Amino acid sequence: MNTKLVRGILLILVLLSIACALLAPGGGAVKDDEKVIYVLRIEDTITEGTALDVVEGLQEAEAMGAEVVLIELDTPGGLVSSMLKISEAILNSEVPVITYVTPKGAIAASAGSFILISGNIAAMSPGTTTGAAMPVEIGVEGRKAADEKTINFFAGHVESIAASRGRNATQAKRFVTDNDVLNENLALERGIIDLIAEDETELLNKVDGITVKIGNENRTIATKDASLYIKRKTVRSSLLELLSNPQIAVILMMVGIYGLIFGFMSPGTYVPEMIGAICLILALYGMGLFEVNVFGIILIIVAVILFIAEALTPTFGILTTGGAVCLIVGALIYQKSLFSSTPSQAGLKALY
Repeated sequence: MNTKLVRGILLILVLLSIACALLAPGGGAVKDDEKVIYVLRIEDTITEGTALDVVEGLQEAEAMGAEVVLIELDTPGGLVSSMLKISEAILNSEVPVITYVTPKGAIAASAGSFILISGNIAAMSPGTTTGAAMPVEIGVEGRKAADEKTINFFAGHVESIAASRGRNATQAKRFVTDNDVLNENLALERGIIDLIAEDETELLNKVDGITVKIGNENRTIATKDASLYIKRKTVRSSLLELLSNPQIAVILMMVGIYGLIFGFMSPGTYVPEMIGAICLILALYGMGLFEVNVFGIILIIVAVILFIAEALTPTFGILTTGGAVCLIVGALIYQKSLFSSTPSQAGLKALY
């Protein structure tokens, strides 16, 4: 491949990466007299992408001057590292946060129960459930119970979160030690949530005028006649959510290993080893071995290496294709990566 063609491809890919980053939806300006409820949705497995979505959402809500952030939950649980980032972000939010298990039939299990308890105000719809937060570990060999040390730590941690929010710390601890499961009525009776609401409208009417503590300040929230701003997932958060799913990470790991094996057994084609190497890098990120910013940099470096290899080796665009994938994904992931500075925990520990 001649030099001019390589340069042209590189320029096009960089422009595409910048365009994709700029197309990510952001928050708009809010009028001074307009009250806004910023709505975030957490559903399915909680992953790094979910954490990124929530952390950036809370920052955006603060920048917009939102009255309240409403986090709607319907999740079976997810990764420990991601749950800790979300919980920490909620506890330190400058905007009051309402956590709400909805719609009817929804659950906030395991890691979801930590997030529910973290809100300034916690609520559930009728027919919803929370609890069962004993941690397990997930790896190539499957699931296994976490050791006693891990269980004791997270029991103490959720107890601390509940106490800081004025909730029943003993019951919260039993979510981890005894896998207690509560419906909305029991959760209200035992002091895990503050109220039961049929839907968003009833919830916002009930919380209007409630005073919550933000740092050292008591703040009365006004949700009556407020407009809803619903956050949409960005390309970046959706991509990270997919890659950090434990099942996807294990599949990528297996594809990566077998790709390298087939490549070494039949050298010269470059396709198996290239696919294997890329899948292996993606799998290692999914397993929590890289922070988001490090992961993006590694992919960009791999892209440059593949472009150089293409220029030196006549592979008819095979390595260029691999480099294009790495460059675009790496550029998307590295964008605003410093938003999240909490290191990922190694391994695939999850709360299910």
